[in-house]
Amino acid sequence: MIRKQFSTVPFRLRSLKSKPKIRSDKHYKPPGPKKSPPAVDVLELSSPTPVPASKLLSDLYQNDPSIAAKLHPIDISHPWRHFPNARKLRRKVILHIGPTNSGKSYAALKAFRAAKSGFYAGPLRMLAREIYDRLENENVPCNLLTGDEVLEKYDPVTGERARLSAGTVEMVDLSQDFEVAVIDEIQMIDDPDRGWAWTKAVLGVRANELHLCGDANSEKVIRTLMAQTGDDLEVRKYQRLSPLKIDERQLSPAKLIGMLRPGDCVVCFSKKQVKEMRDRIVKQRKQKCAIIYGSLPPETRAEQAKLFNNPESPVKFLVASDAIGMGLNLAIRRIIFTSLKKFNGEEMVPLPVPQIKQIAGRAGRFKLADKSEGAGTGLVNALSLEAKETIREALKAPSPEIQHAVIQPPNRVIMASSVDKASMFSHTLQSVYQSALVQVPYIRPRDNSAVHVAQLYDHVFGLTFEDKLALANAPVSTTPECQAAFIRYCEVIGSGRVANVVDVNRDIADLANRTIPTIKLENIHKAITLFLWLSYRFPCNFIDREGATDLKELCERRLNANLASSKALERPQTRRR
Repeated sequence: MIRKQFSTVPFRLRSLKSKPKIRSDKHYKPPGPKKSPPAVDVLELSSPTPVPASKLLSDLYQNDPSIAAKLHPIDISHPWRHFPNARKLRRKVILHIGPTNSGKSYAALKAFRAAKSGFYAGPLRMLAREIYDRLENENVPCNLLTGDEVLEKYDPVTGERARLSAGTVEMVDLSQDFEVAVIDEIQMIDDPDRGWAWTKAVLGVRANELHLCGDANSEKVIRTLMAQTGDDLEVRKYQRLSPLKIDERQLSPAKLIGMLRPGDCVVCFSKKQVKEMRDRIVKQRKQKCAIIYGSLPPETRAEQAKLFNNPESPVKFLVASDAIGMGLNLAIRRIIFTSLKKFNGEEMVPLPVPQIKQIAGRAGRFKLADKSEGAGTGLVNALSLEAKETIREALKAPSPEIQHAVIQPPNRVIMASSVDKASMFSHTLQSVYQSALVQVPYIRPRDNSAVHVAQLYDHVFGLTFEDKLALANAPVSTTPECQAAFIRYCEVIGSGRVANVVDVNRDIADLANRTIPTIKLENIHKAITLFLWLSYRFPCNFIDREGATDLKELCERRLNANLASSKALERPQTRRR
């Protein structure tokens, strides 16, 4: 196994050949402006006619008129033209659609495994890691490509780099030809934050055979996209492989703990509720209970799932948030909803029908995509008759059709455009997102995530416009600790310094303490993961990736030990997530 810098990611990496510049404050001089790269004519973008900024951005940045005065809209109304090499192919596209636990991914993964070259793209690095581990267990060489981890394998016979790769959807290499590509969870193409990555991959991947797997509600938008690209489309529809039924037993908050049976998963919708429910089960049932929630590292969630799935393990119950809806194979017999409402960051809102169906569908799941390893009938229950009837209706109802595909201007297009590169970067970025010219079925992304990240380094000195574009996609958590670490990382880049992960994060030294609280471990893990992500994009600034990986694994061991000793959350959160 070899860990190394990769060169196939879809954004700029600094050359390792250039020596890092270490500058002291005494002799430091601000760097001169860098020349923007020439416009990429293969994009075939039309040149939009400039329109008066006052008309285009009437309500945008009234306090900063320089943005509105200088910005011309970027035309991305024909995004399939951005990928001329993919358009030279007449791809065979196979859309596998069906509910959870229908085996829709099985045929796609079978074609991927048998291909001479291929890429599996999933929504989560847990899914990519699962495919990687499965092929490794079958002695099939496969690379792993995620934002913060790159493992390259070599064929023991030929000595060449493995021709199969598994990774997250943002990491799909659009410059390489594949015999087979698989894009999982295609319904996420309309996700307001990450949907652009699915759209880019669907339009741009250079594969002779492209498999798309997801919910049936994605069929309409995929048909529209394939009509634009001119590719051949085949739709394969799947039915659930094991029955999913409403459990007619009447449950209540008071009776729940005593009525739990092995294989039950209790679903809560806040970290606090997950912790409290887990503690109640351990106390009243005197049995161990697995716990899964979103802010746990993927590796820790996978370890908890492994304990729950193992029939020889003393862990018989699982308490989880909606994080179980995607990315984990869980041997769940019954799903029990404690509520059908979730806090969306501003208020409590009802769970949408697709999410109810996705979480409920985890009951009775097969452990793997292989049909021979099926479980029995899946059961779904809730703590009130009203909630149970809502679930019953949701399971019968079709999911609303996806109407849009999210698209955003590629970084190279922004670099080549006439946007104002001298103004506050977060303002410029939001202006670009909000003013980009699109047409149905495409929509612009929700700019909150990238813009909020950009606001963290707006005042960091020394960053180039290209640096800022790359940093806008960084996986920065909303916790104050992680955001503070990110600002320190940006200062390293802006000043041209060289640093390892401990140089920038003194709290990592606390890993030597075996009693460190779980919340602090989670924040340390986020900071290390962010360091690793940056180390692949700014390798001259961030060094000793191996050491950072070792510290990340130590942090995961500390987390697993805390969870095993029922010390899930020793102190309350100070900031909502």
